[in-house]
Amino acid sequence: MLQPAYVNMNHLAQKNSQVGLDGVEDSALHAQSHQVPQPYLQLKNIRRQFDSQYVLKGIDLELKAGELVCFLGPSGCGKTTLLRAIAGLDMNYLGVIVQNGVDVSRVPAQKRDFGIVFQSYALFPNLNAEQNIAYGLRRLSKISRQTRVDELLTMVGLSEHRKKLPSQLSGGQQQRVALARALAPSPGLLLLDEPLSALDAQVREHLRGEIRRIQKTLGITTIMVTHDQDEAMAMADRIVLMNNGVIEQCGTPEDLYRNPRTPFAAQFLGLSNLISLNDGGVLASGHALSTNTRSILGEHCLLRPEQWCVSDDPAKGLPAIVTTREFLGNCIRLQLKMENGYEIVAEISSQATTLIHAEKLYVGLPEDHLVMLSA
Repeated sequence: MLQPAYVNMNHLAQKNSQVGLDGVEDSALHAQSHQVPQPYLQLKNIRRQFDSQYVLKGIDLELKAGELVCFLGPSGCGKTTLLRAIAGLDMNYLGVIVQNGVDVSRVPAQKRDFGIVFQSYALFPNLNAEQNIAYGLRRLSKISRQTRVDELLTMVGLSEHRKKLPSQLSGGQQQRVALARALAPSPGLLLLDEPLSALDAQVREHLRGEIRRIQKTLGITTIMVTHDQDEAMAMADRIVLMNNGVIEQCGTPEDLYRNPRTPFAAQFLGLSNLISLNDGGVLASGHALSTNTRSILGEHCLLRPEQWCVSDDPAKGLPAIVTTREFLGNCIRLQLKMENGYEIVAEISSQATTLIHAEKLYVGLPEDHLVMLSA
């Protein structure tokens, strides 16, 4: 496996900045110090083509120092291809990548400043946990290397397992070793390629909290590739939602959930009821939206399951038959069929005892909960 070497990008940036500084006025330097901080990572018009097919179609993106950004999307959307371009593991791309003020577009992987954790862990099977972590620290003195390994083992909670081989560790423990190894050289950028996908649900939920804790503690700029929307929602400062080689939408998890801009974004992130307004099947406060309202607001309407007003009172909505119900602990998910033929998904509290076993309910929606989407 390719083991990237690490360079001090701050040193490179400082070195590059010396070119042409002679003769610059102090006032210009003073003004420069008050400029808005530059993004830590900039992607400019990144394109990647396989045969005649473009899998990345002009990606433009900026990351602030210290934030965790998730690349989220379905299989084949280009998220892993983009990550590999950022790492320099795939150099057959077009466009510009700037890291910490330095153009690294044509810099090979072994000279870029990053650590990476793969989905498959990629640990050396013949090395124990501490030896795997220490692998990228061979340039340090023995004492400095051991000190750094001890720090990382403590950080990931594996001090007592330092002498175990990968085959003697659980999947979650192996992934923590891989994370510690990636962080060992103190890189400026951490790349995570679906690091939790091979783990069971309980371990995955625990480990995503640990990764987020470590990332915030270190303040390291991080990119994580995932197809798991819950994972992205729980961990990310921002989500980059990708589809068919382009960025469909970028924003905070809350923004993407509450204000999706396209039908794809609405349907991919969270459960949704996506209804064409031209069909006259959308309800607001128990009544169909008027033609004028539909023409003004847009072509589609997004209704999240928890936003429906579900009642057993006929005065509070239009009738719907319960076709299926799922008990999910804190809520009950209902599949409802309206009289006009629409099937919708709604969620009610599991404490709503009068509604749990009802076969017929009434649904409505306040208009201020509607999210309108373009076609």
